[in-house]
Amino acid sequence: MITEALIRNHVINTAFADKKPAKKAAVDNDAKKDIYRDSPVRYLGYSDDIGAAIRVLCNNSKNPLVKNLPKISYIPAGVYIAADVASTYKASKEIEGKKVARKKAFGEAIFQGITNILFPILIVGAAQKAMGKGFDKFVPKLKQKITPAGEKIANRQRDIALALGGLATLLAVSKPVDNFSDNVLMKKIINPVLGLD
Repeated sequence: MITEALIRNHVINTAFADKKPAKKAAVDNDAKKDIYRDSPVRYLGYSDDIGAAIRVLCNNSKNPLVKNLPKISYIPAGVYIAADVASTYKASKEIEGKKVARKKAFGEAIFQGITNILFPILIVGAAQKAMGKGFDKFVPKLKQKITPAGEKIANRQRDIALALGGLATLLAVSKPVDNFSDNVLMKKIINPVLGLD
């Protein structure tokens, strides 16, 4: 009886002890999760890209709010970038000290500036320019018309098509650009230049 009770108690304690590390491991994985890259917060970094895609629609608007939406779209993107850089600095400072934390925060700022501002705007601009040339050659309804004085005449259908094309381009290239940025730009260029590898 006593042996049976001891064995049962050992089995219960062992089973309970085995579950504790599993819960702790789950908590550790959550702590390692980067909310700026692995959660929906990441989409704030794309707001300026969406602004760049819809710029063609907003430019001809008479409503001042709509006309300024592309500029306003930089606010959430800027807040996202600043929060990510600050978070990188804070996390690194606690573990590696201020000097390394400054380098990591600087590297993150360069990385975010290139990947969240420069790349997508260049990509959207290039895609919309190519689409515009295609419309001019092959789609008469979406062709850019110009006045005798050389000014462009607003074509709402063309603007909508260009905005949708810009958004589709963003959807198509955002993941590959992020992967390229993480694996090549950050790990092979920025970090080595800053002496972080």
